[in-house]
Amino acid sequence: MKERDVIRALRRVAREQQACDEMEKDRIIGAVTQYEIPVRKEGGFGEFLALQFSFINKLAFLGQILWLFLFAYAIWDGQIFHLSNETLCILSMAPPLLLLLTVEEISHVYNRSMLEIEYATKYSLRRVVTARLFLLGTVSGVILLAGIFFAKMRLGLDLISVLTYSLTPYVCMTFLLLLFMKKWKGQQLTYAGLMVYAVLLSVILIGRLEAFDIYRQNFLGIWIAVLFASLLGIVYQFRKLWFRLEHFELVVD
Repeated sequence: MKERDVIRALRRVAREQQACDEMEKDRIIGAVTQYEIPVRKEGGFGEFLALQFSFINKLAFLGQILWLFLFAYAIWDGQIFHLSNETLCILSMAPPLLLLLTVEEISHVYNRSMLEIEYATKYSLRRVVTARLFLLGTVSGVILLAGIFFAKMRLGLDLISVLTYSLTPYVCMTFLLLLFMKKWKGQQLTYAGLMVYAVLLSVILIGRLEAFDIYRQNFLGIWIAVLFASLLGIVYQFRKLWFRLEHFELVVD
C-alpha cells in the first residue's frame, strides 16, 4: 500500500470515529487522578547534556581517537610520503579528516525527521540541536588541540604558526559544510564533504611546491585572514540556523 493510500485510510477512520462523551471523559480523568503517578521532572543542564550524548553514535568518537593516534604517528615519523614540507602538509591535511569522521553524525542531528521528532519533546528544538552540535564540536576540538600541541612539541614551531596551519583548513571546511547542510543531508552531505576535502587537499599539495610555497613566513598573514573569514562565516551560519530553528515551520517546508 502506498503512503498516500495509508493517509487516506487513516483520515477515513478518523472521520468515522465519534467524539468522546464529555461526561465519560471526566469520569476517566477523575479515576486516573486518584492514583499517585510519579511525574519525571526536567533534569538539570548536566543531565540534559548526558541525555543528548547518549543519542550520538559512539563510533564517531572512536574514529576521532584513532585519528589522534594516526596523526601523532605521522607527525612523529615525518617521512611517510616523502614530500617537501611534509610535516607541515600533514599538519594542514589531517584536521579536516577529523571533521569528516563526524559529518554524517552532524547530518543526523540536523535533518527533517529528527526535527519533527524533537519538535514534539519536552525540550526546545533549538536546545536539542545546539546541545548535540556543541557536544560533537567539543569532543572534536579537544582531540584536535591535543594533536596540535603534540605537533608543536615535535616540530618545535611557534604556537601561532602551528595553530594557523592546522586550524585554517579545519575551520574553512566547517564553514563550507554548514553552508551545504542547508541543501544536502545524509550521504549527500558526506559526498559534499569529501569534495570539499579533495579541493583543500589539492590546494595544500600544490601550494607546498616551491613555485608557491604557502608555508613561507610572509604567507602567514593570508592563512590568518582565511581563518578569521571562515570563523565569521561560521558565526553567521549558526545565527541563521538559530533563527531557522526558532521558526520551525520554515525549516520543514
